[in-house]
Amino acid sequence: MSNYILIRRGLCLNSWLENHMFVVTGIGILLGMIFHQAFASLRPLVPYIFAYMTLTVAINCSPKSLMQTLCQPKLLLLNLALLHLVIPLIGKLLSSCFLSGEPLLQAGIILGTSIPIGVAATIWVSIVAGDLPFTLTTVIIDTLLAPLIVPLTMLLWVGKTINYDSTGLIIGLLWMIVFPTLLGVSLNKFTQGKVARNWRFITSPSSKLFLGLVVAVNLAVAWDSLKIFNTKIVMLITTVFILSCLGYLTGYLVAKLYKFPLSTCRTFVYTVGIRNITAGLVLALQYFPKETAIPVVFATICQQPLAALSYWWLNKIKNDDPN
Repeated sequence: MSNYILIRRGLCLNSWLENHMFVVTGIGILLGMIFHQAFASLRPLVPYIFAYMTLTVAINCSPKSLMQTLCQPKLLLLNLALLHLVIPLIGKLLSSCFLSGEPLLQAGIILGTSIPIGVAATIWVSIVAGDLPFTLTTVIIDTLLAPLIVPLTMLLWVGKTINYDSTGLIIGLLWMIVFPTLLGVSLNKFTQGKVARNWRFITSPSSKLFLGLVVAVNLAVAWDSLKIFNTKIVMLITTVFILSCLGYLTGYLVAKLYKFPLSTCRTFVYTVGIRNITAGLVLALQYFPKETAIPVVFATICQQPLAALSYWWLNKIKNDDPN
């Protein structure tokens, strides 16, 4: 098979996966539920797979685009404030209200609000014609800040109510997120972007398929713990669903409040609404009690369907938007 055919098929597969991310994550969830024993055995591979996924995103970002975003501090700081101040506060209030007496589940809610923007945000922003360069660079910057933000958020809202490996958490963030990000940006610079363009037919579809695999493995590992809180499942699902909805809605409403252009409003919907849930699952299962991962599992189930619903909603309102 010629290289041209391989490249074409790889790009076609990536295009299909971009339009069917709900299917990818849905299959991952089903496989993790049905074959949880088999997929749980793959847990040691997850940090390495996740590091690769981070690298595939970072190679698309140049130091120049990073600097351009830093020259828009208002947008960047507002986005980060919503992500790591407003949404965690809402998460704390909701979890205290609906999950009182369950510190591990409350910690899982807060962990889900402390993790950086999800890579999937770049996919959705490109689909809705938002500000893709800003999104990609914000994902990178937020990812680089993760070893500082995640522990501080957990310390602020969770404190010492549960025991977790804080040192291991920081080291894990460095190895899985920060180092691959720095490597990817460096490769982009030294190859003048060729590494991203020439290998996109492999890196783009493989990262999306690996996303489904990581979802399956992490759900499988947390599967037995789901039975422990069967009396709290309804309240937990309610809390996670409301918080997930508020993430998308808060991004849009704040952008409208500041009278940003429509493209920026669309961007904020996804940069505030989508979190790196895969990272959250990995961190929860690697450095926290297993029960902490349960809210993050349900966030996995909610996030992509809500992203698709937001896409439908944005399309519906765009003709009436004065911007």
